[in-house]
Amino acid sequence: MVPVANADWRDQVRAYHRDRNRKVEIGQKVGIKGSTIPWVVITSTRPLTGEYGGRRYRVPRRMLGDVL
Repeated sequence: MVPVANADWRDQVRAYHRDRNRKVEIGQKVGIKGSTIPWVVITSTRPLTGEYGGRRYRVPRRMLGDVL
């Protein structure tokens, strides 16, 4: 077999897609990356929205962090 040319890059791509396509459930408290709000409680999955401090926000999947 031929060795993999860019194993590190492939691992990063797989991790990116794993994080982006993960399933979230209504009611989960999820951290937000790269935002002024620290977390949201998921209220809808399509479109992906969440509430924080009484306000509802639309959340891009790339900003989803860890489940709290």
